[in-house]
Amino acid sequence: MREQRLPVQGEEVKSFSVGRSYPKKFKAFAYALKKEFGASHEFVTWKDDLGLRWVAEARGGGVRMLSNVEFKEINFITDLYEYEVEDEDFKNVITYLWSSMSKKYGTKQIAGLAIMRGLNTFSKAVRWGRKFTNWFRDGDFSLICCELSLNSVRIGKKITLPSNVENYDLDDSRKFHEKWGIIAPEDKIKRINGETL
Repeated sequence: MREQRLPVQGEEVKSFSVGRSYPKKFKAFAYALKKEFGASHEFVTWKDDLGLRWVAEARGGGVRMLSNVEFKEINFITDLYEYEVEDEDFKNVITYLWSSMSKKYGTKQIAGLAIMRGLNTFSKAVRWGRKFTNWFRDGDFSLICCELSLNSVRIGKKITLPSNVENYDLDDSRKFHEKWGIIAPEDKIKRINGETL
């Protein structure tokens, strides 16, 4: 678990979090992802100046923003990773999220990830030694949930992402957040999900 960084005197520190979740209502594709990765989705969440919590996510209909209350009504949270950033970097993250609202969902990219994983599993099984990449990369033209969260961290923490970020699936993204984020304790996740007071 990463230690929290204390703010420098006079510096305003804010935070946003990246979470992992799965829907409360059964959905076959989400269920398959949850079985494979422990979650089926990633999202970015933060509080605004009024203390209201927002969620930004890339999903089938494209990138959208909604209230935390609405998000929790339809999703269980499995993990949460907090990122503390300076005020200016926090504003840059929120600006990026707002500007992403016009982006389409990367359906082809998801298909490419599935093909890539299948080919790499086959290559490993037959000891071919070849490593495949996602054939359906399109930069920032469309986004999937992992891309949205990783780009938010890149902007907020000024971390250089690998050039192959469009090859990242939910497992790769989780490992990244475990390395760079502050992991929320299990009791906090239970409170968020309404399992405890």
